[in-house]
Amino acid sequence: MLENVEATQNQGGTLSELTAPNNSLMVVVRNVDEKGRVLIPHAIREALGDEFVSYHGRKDTEILLYSSMTFSGVQERLIESMGSLSGFESRIRERLFYSRVNECSFDSVGRFNLSSHHRSSETIPTKVEITWDRVRDFVRVTFLGSLES
Repeated sequence: MLENVEATQNQGGTLSELTAPNNSLMVVVRNVDEKGRVLIPHAIREALGDEFVSYHGRKDTEILLYSSMTFSGVQERLIESMGSLSGFESRIRERLFYSRVNECSFDSVGRFNLSSHHRSSETIPTKVEITWDRVRDFVRVTFLGSLES
């Protein structure tokens, strides 16, 4: 159902042409430029807002993007989940979580800079899949294609 997303997007397709039948997911595959930037679709930029939060997930092949309001809920769930941990364990888990978080914004063209969210030892992908989950209110950027240094 979503196999022609790139062609539809390039022809100025509407949002409904880019989404799953139940309207809960939007999936787009995009190239990454030589500076590590990827153009995020307008509908997703609108949902995330001017300033948003990126979380470098446990997998080295993905970055999660949250609106600031949604991320507040993520933080609250984290704090609730650590209620039974000792003070030391709680601090370690919290530091690990926040070490993977960045406050972000799009450039004037609507691009997200992947290279600024990578550790120096990692490589930048040449292609990414952008999945907007409207039900859980987050965007997953999954690295595809061959990797370059």
